[in-house]
Amino acid sequence: MIEIAYVVGSIDRPQVSNEWSLAGIFEDKKEAEDACIDETFFVGPTVMNKILTPYGINIPWPGGYYPRRSPRHYNPCPEVYHE
Repeated sequence: MIEIAYVVGSIDRPQVSNEWSLAGIFEDKKEAEDACIDETFFVGPTVMNKILTPYGINIPWPGGYYPRRSPRHYNPCPEVYHE
């Protein structure tokens, strides 16, 4: 059973907002990092079957990072938002 999945996404308009597009979800961290094709792509570890934040609260993605940036930027990562 998968306990942690790695969400990969890309920031759509980095200068304008934190809107992002889903690129994939992976069981393996290395595969998730390999899926990041440029500096706009991030990896966000996610605990399965749990809400990341209370509804309606925006926070930086816990543990999120951009593997193609040097050095790695662990924050800010896209905000997590539940409606």
